[in-house]
Amino acid sequence: MIGRGPLFLLFFAALLLVSFSLLFNTHFNLNSYAANRVPPLRDQPIPPPGFAASSGIVPSMPASDSIVHIVLFQFKEGTPSDGLKGICDAFVKLKDDCIHPETQKPYILSIKAGLDNSQENLQRGYTHAFVVEFATLWDRDYYVEKDPAHDGFKKALDKGGLASALVIDFQNGVY
Repeated sequence: MIGRGPLFLLFFAALLLVSFSLLFNTHFNLNSYAANRVPPLRDQPIPPPGFAASSGIVPSMPASDSIVHIVLFQFKEGTPSDGLKGICDAFVKLKDDCIHPETQKPYILSIKAGLDNSQENLQRGYTHAFVVEFATLWDRDYYVEKDPAHDGFKKALDKGGLASALVIDFQNGVY
């Protein structure tokens, strides 16, 4: 014969099981969740710059509309070091020399540059790195396609001993 203690525990366990089952089905309906979920950021179109501020929408995480442009240089064997310094200085000077055609002001947000110092041996001959930041895609596109200061720099590179360049651009958080 079973005493009252085990019967009470059995009844209480059944009551909890039914309660959690009802709660789960009422508040955590998986079909409802799947239908109403917000799509991941990569599935959403990129809003125009300033959209969040002008629409009153507050982003859930800090947004960065800036475009990062990474350039790696590999120079020909025997290129003199003073020539390399001149090229690197000219690249960094583009921050002030590249002028927006409408505002007539510099439009590059920042340029960082340096000589490789990695110990990983994955450089594949690239020795100098440059990270250029633009406020918008339009600024980056103008820089790459039309900016006269950048065009002049590229022509000087051809004469300066450049063997190879590698360029990659991205927008932070866009995968």
